[in-house]
Amino acid sequence: MPCAAILCAGPSLVQTWQHALYSRYDVVIAVNRAILHEPSAHWWCAADWDTFAVIVGSPTIGICSIRDAIRVLPTVFPKERWHPEWKLVAFEDLPFWSGKSSLGTIGLALYLKATEIDIYGDDKSGETDCSGIKSGDREPSRWAFEAKAMKDMMDRARDEFGVVCTQIRP
Repeated sequence: MPCAAILCAGPSLVQTWQHALYSRYDVVIAVNRAILHEPSAHWWCAADWDTFAVIVGSPTIGICSIRDAIRVLPTVFPKERWHPEWKLVAFEDLPFWSGKSSLGTIGLALYLKATEIDIYGDDKSGETDCSGIKSGDREPSRWAFEAKAMKDMMDRARDEFGVVCTQIRP
């Protein structure tokens, strides 16, 4: 049964995820800057196309983003890092999604037929991410929305697909 690891970019990712865990999972999905903590991730998810242009990441299988970003990725992704064999999946084609990068990952894991999902680094708090970068949109109002939306998606995965999602905490 496929087991997925979702690596969110919260600061606890550096405490909870080590590459040694990689072999436990059939699929590893990195969100935004989490690709820097696990460069061997199979999939890379980000809702903003510029994330792919400015962060040096290179998933092994594919990229998941909004449909408009998927359309322009081959032209905005640095040519030396673009792999034409990558699979490209739009958030809009997933079983469900709720507007933010981390919130599309459960849908992607279900799309990839995961039967168990472990979520690392999903802190929904603080101003810095797992790489120590401070971002202007990492604020309490965003975290309140995303925490509720993540819980709703985890409940839907369980109720509609029979898939248990576990948040791994330090």
